[in-house]
Amino acid sequence: MEPYTLEKWIWTDDDFDKMGWHDATIYGIRLDQNLNLDIDYIFKWNQPEVEGFQFTFYVAPCTLVFKDIQEMKFEISQEPYRNNEISDIEREVRDGKSYFTIDTQQGFLFIITNGFKEKFLTRKSRANFHNMRIIEKKSWEKNLSQNFEVEN
Repeated sequence: MEPYTLEKWIWTDDDFDKMGWHDATIYGIRLDQNLNLDIDYIFKWNQPEVEGFQFTFYVAPCTLVFKDIQEMKFEISQEPYRNNEISDIEREVRDGKSYFTIDTQQGFLFIITNGFKEKFLTRKSRANFHNMRIIEKKSWEKNLSQNFEVEN
């Protein structure tokens, strides 16, 4: 399997239509003036060469930053030992604001904001089987504690 090359490290509103978050696992939520979601982003799904074999994925940790939250509503249930995975993120832009609906397998988040950025952490993506994380826990916890500044 060939290594995946990341096109760029920071993605913004301009890239929204090129991106997809289906099955991205949410590992952390931080709220200040922004909403920050720490997730495992799936860059590419690899079709198995043999029918019946499982898909593989190129996955790396990243932080979704929804800037300058104006309003937020959410309803999410968390079950023990079950990951909270994103089903889809929808965006509507009107009156200079972005309206996001983040649907997960356990509920939803609705936010009105001034936009978003997706920042990939310093670790490169790697092949992944069964959609299980292969990033060392210690490294991931270190990255979660970093405070990302959002450039305007």
